[in-house]
Amino acid sequence: MNEIASYSWVIQAIPLIVLVVITIYYAYQTKKQVNATVEMAKTTVKLAREDREFRLLESKLEKVYSPLRQIFSVAENNKERERKILEKAKLEGKPEIMGSGVTGTFVFDDNDYQKIKDIYRYNSHYLSKELRKIIYDKIIIESDYTKRMFTPNQLKSAFELIKKTFDNLMSELEELGVK
Repeated sequence: MNEIASYSWVIQAIPLIVLVVITIYYAYQTKKQVNATVEMAKTTVKLAREDREFRLLESKLEKVYSPLRQIFSVAENNKERERKILEKAKLEGKPEIMGSGVTGTFVFDDNDYQKIKDIYRYNSHYLSKELRKIIYDKIIIESDYTKRMFTPNQLKSAFELIKKTFDNLMSELEELGVK
């Protein structure tokens, strides 16, 4: 019995050591899980940010720059529209319209003009300050149909800015789509 009593501390220590080892193992596993959860959260935030950026670029293209690019492309050097506006002005006894006959003249019909106004009204927050100012000063303020014909000097910079921004947004969209 004396011998067993001398080993009683060993008998008590073995379960204690086993419990300490198991506790260390569970702490290690918990740390691995926490690290994995943190990495997953970082990835989720990154993906959400990319998705938000993708949707913003897509929205800018869809609601503003693609329609404006199309409208300006059709309006540039459209001799048929120019002829119709000149005939309408002549019938109403309006003076000769500035910009008529100049190469590169931009001519907007009623539908295009309304689309530009709607884009400006509902989505101008997507436009750069410079483009917003040009569209407002040159197009929105003028409501008379005779003012829907613009010389290249008046709108060429806006059209170039629209094309450049459109191309940049498409490049950014492609980069995000590849990731």
